[in-house]
Amino acid sequence: MLNAICAKNRPMLLFFNANTLLSMLLSVTIVGLIYAHFVSSDWLSLYLAMIAVWAVGGTGAVGSTIALLSKKRN
Repeated sequence: MLNAICAKNRPMLLFFNANTLLSMLLSVTIVGLIYAHFVSSDWLSLYLAMIAVWAVGGTGAVGSTIALLSKKRN
């Protein structure tokens, strides 16, 4: 939501959303791999980390698309 408020036009919003989506995906991936490495090293932990990455990526992509479509052209 902050991206949509701060962006002045659609290309800037697209850049902000891509940056936010990339950082969200990287953080979830790193946290999942750290958990799988140090806490539980079974395949289920890696599988759940993969599901979390897909869930965060999907949610972020849907939110970014809604923000881009609702942003007025300048």
